[in-house]
Amino acid sequence: MIHLLSHAAGPSEMVAGQYTDISLSDQANDLAVLRGMEMQKTAALINAAVLMGATISQVDLNTYRQLDLFSKYFGLAFQIADDIADFKTGQDTEEHKATFATEMGLNKAQTYLTETVNQAQTALKTIKNVDLSLLQSYFEYFKAAE
Repeated sequence: MIHLLSHAAGPSEMVAGQYTDISLSDQANDLAVLRGMEMQKTAALINAAVLMGATISQVDLNTYRQLDLFSKYFGLAFQIADDIADFKTGQDTEEHKATFATEMGLNKAQTYLTETVNQAQTALKTIKNVDLSLLQSYFEYFKAAE
């Protein structure tokens, strides 16, 4: 578990993502670069948290893989929702930050959010014989964010 957390917070994930974030400010960006950056930051930490729980629970390999997929999509969706909220307040445009909403526009970012949430939900639906009610309850965040 220490490996999972230290990897997520370390130089190949959170630190690299933060460096990219600082580097991207005030310039137009490739959406793949932006997505990669967010996968290294928010999604990496959420992924580590979920996989630590999966490790403690000693889930089977298929469940572990689906939880890995779920947490990455969920983390990305969380960041997209945050970008949309900041865009609506004008915060990211004032700071000239590269975000999904500033790069794609509000409508396309909202569509991308819906698609990403659906991918996270699909990953959970394939898991059998595990109580997923807590993880499923996290999707309420996105309803509140709309």
